[in-house]
Amino acid sequence: MKKNRKDLLAVLFLSIHNIIHMDNTLNIKAQIHAACLQEVADRLTIIKNRLVSIQESKNNETKSSAGDKYETGRAMMQIEEENIMKQRAKVLADQKSLMAIQHQKRYTEAINGAVVMTNQLNFYISVALGKIEFGGVTYYCISKQSPIGQQLLMKQKGDKVKVNNREYVLVNVF
Repeated sequence: MKKNRKDLLAVLFLSIHNIIHMDNTLNIKAQIHAACLQEVADRLTIIKNRLVSIQESKNNETKSSAGDKYETGRAMMQIEEENIMKQRAKVLADQKSLMAIQHQKRYTEAINGAVVMTNQLNFYISVALGKIEFGGVTYYCISKQSPIGQQLLMKQKGDKVKVNNREYVLVNVF
């Protein structure tokens, strides 16, 4: 009877530990995801401000310039505005991709929406946003189309990938 109770307590302890660990990893992923969404929102704000600035410059240019100088200035502002609009379209596409990710789901394979921890670096497979710091740990937000993203896709804990002569061992995937 005592042995069964010890076994039951051990199983119960292990189950509680796993639940806490799973909740913690999902919490980490949710916070990384939120940081990505904030980064995208910040980029959209910067783009909006740049567009407003260009519009103001266009308005001021019409008031103070004449002739060829006016036309050249307007053309340069138009090119800049088009470039910013392309950036805006990319950032909006990133935002849409992030919104489609099921970040509350736990994954066992490296797919879109998974956090992949390796022996060297940690990745959040989502969109290419660069480095995010969370809890003293660095995560790189990468797209599945990136070279490392392509190598990581469908890999599991314990698998190895090699990118640019560096070997990465997957320590955890969630």
